[in-house]
Amino acid sequence: APAKEGYTFKEWNTQADGKGKVVTEKTVVEADMRVYAIYEQNVTPQPEEVTVTFVADGKETSVKVAKGEKLGDKLPEAPAKEGYTFKEWNTQADGNGEVVTSETVAEADMRVYAIYEENEKPNPNPNPNPDDETAELREKLQKFYDECLAYYKEGNYSKDNWKVYEDAMAQAKAVLDNENATEKELKDALSDLIDATKRLNDEGKVDGQNPPTPPTSIETGDQAPITMIVVLMVVAVVAIVGIVVYKRKKR
Repeated sequence: APAKEGYTFKEWNTQADGKGKVVTEKTVVEADMRVYAIYEQNVTPQPEEVTVTFVADGKETSVKVAKGEKLGDKLPEAPAKEGYTFKEWNTQADGNGEVVTSETVAEADMRVYAIYEENEKPNPNPNPNPDDETAELREKLQKFYDECLAYYKEGNYSKDNWKVYEDAMAQAKAVLDNENATEKELKDALSDLIDATKRLNDEGKVDGQNPPTPPTSIETGDQAPITMIVVLMVVAVVAIVGIVVYKRKKR
């Protein structure tokens, strides 16, 4: 059997196209004859392939991978999405499936989804000074709110006073949840909450515990200086009136 690269010898035949008579060692030679080697071309079996479709932000890209082989370099580069950071490839669009990497073995056709994480958005009104009045007010309101939440219980107070307190707490929470709350909103919320707790405190302590202590100054602001001025003015007026009356009596 003669060898031929890329082919396998099949038979000897009386025709070059292999459509004649097969010639073997048993063939009887009756006359001169030409016999042709017939070959079959070798065929390399192709591995079964599967399709892997990558979906990134609505766009699809498909690649062919040999069944049972790793994705390897067929895995696309991390796709970009404005405002987001690529996290992983996943077999489910919500990211609750299996993570797909270059080591993942493709056993069947599959769809793979790009999973992103939203970037943290910068504060539109960044506070350049963490010690400014607004930050201090927010800290005071948050602390007092937390203390009130832990101390006051509805069943210990009258319905009217509790309703005032409940409304003040709701207002305080709304202001605290608003990152862009103004200084005035913080002041008003804290002031209203202090007034509401005073109403509750007038009804008495709970189990002998001391109620939360409100901030000493809330920038609405500290009323002590104003009160002192008013008192001094009243004293001055009274003194002046007293002097006038005294002089008139002496006359």
